Amino acid sequence: MEVCSHNFNDPQTVSIKVSETDCNLNCAYCYCSETKTEFKKNKFFDVNNFKQAISLLPKNTAIIFIGGEPTLIGKELLLNFINIIRENNFSIKPSILTNGYLADEWVDFFYENSDKLKLTVSIDGDEISNNFRISKDNNKVFNKVNDFIKSIDKKNIEFRCIATVNSISCFRAEHVMEHFSQYNNLKFLKLNPCYDTSEDQLKTFAIRPNEYLKFLKQCLQIWVKKRMYYKFELEPFSSILKDKDSSQNFEFKCPKFLSLYSNGDFFLCDTIKKQVDNKPIDIYEFNNNFQFEKFYPYYFKDEIDDCKKCNNIRICKGGCPEIKHRLRECGNEFIKEYCFYRKTIREITTNFIRYFKINDTK
Repeated sequence: MEVCSHNFNDPQTVSIKVSETDCNLNCAYCYCSETKTEFKKNKFFDVNNFKQAISLLPKNTAIIFIGGEPTLIGKELLLNFINIIRENNFSIKPSILTNGYLADEWVDFFYENSDKLKLTVSIDGDEISNNFRISKDNNKVFNKVNDFIKSIDKKNIEFRCIATVNSISCFRAEHVMEHFSQYNNLKFLKLNPCYDTSEDQLKTFAIRPNEYLKFLKQCLQIWVKKRMYYKFELEPFSSILKDKDSSQNFEFKCPKFLSLYSNGDFFLCDTIKKQVDNKPIDIYEFNNNFQFEKFYPYYFKDEIDDCKKCNNIRICKGGCPEIKHRLRECGNEFIKEYCFYRKTIREITTNFIRYFKINDTK
């Protein structure tokens, strides 16, 4: 999946794999299939290991607890980690990304700690759109996840959602948007495209860039026409509107996204499958004149150079080198679609939102 936002002013972000790849679900497009399980040495972080890793990070780092499923470490250990972050005076409140397949006791936990932790739940929209999300015994998980979200909504806990745009949901824009509009405390919705590939072709649950673009256009129309922007922000549109960087150069975001594993190793963004020699990053070096190129896969330079010489670089500022490489292996037509999507989504966002905000009171 393409996980970066379109806002190049995003803070440095560290995803902490508190449960490694352990999860209580077995979703078809599971992001854990992209992770580096060969680095797994401990099932969970211990407290001392966590303290040491946290102490090395800049205080303006955005920290996200992920997995696997991060709640599997239990409420006591998770709360301990949250308090360690607070004690280290980080300026950004940490967040957690959960699959929402949780018991009622977690509703109380998030309510009691809403001042310490931001909550994000994965759900792909209406029930049909969630057909690729299944439990380990092959049961659909939508009802339980939706019930969890409704419970936190009733408690007035502000939350965010991430929806994977897959080969079913990409044709259900209206159903997806209507589903999310029912929640009163949803503040942010991110629509992530599923570009998963295997053996030089898209997987059955994945989508093409032109399908994602069409889906986004439909969602934007619904979001604005029904004035849902009063209820929640919608990604990628919100990030595009917030991007204050006027640079017309290639903007490389990979160094802003690190993953921290339970053995204390830091790696670049998990989207990158082939990090050089599977070599972890020296965090001391990272904070002082770090040479990112040493950790590029061999194909990154070509993808970056391809962006730099493009006439549209002033608009899109460049795409994800990893996603570009995967799509290129499927055929040049996929790259053309991806580049067209990157350029077009920025153009239509500004124009579309400006028009409807001018006419909003009519």
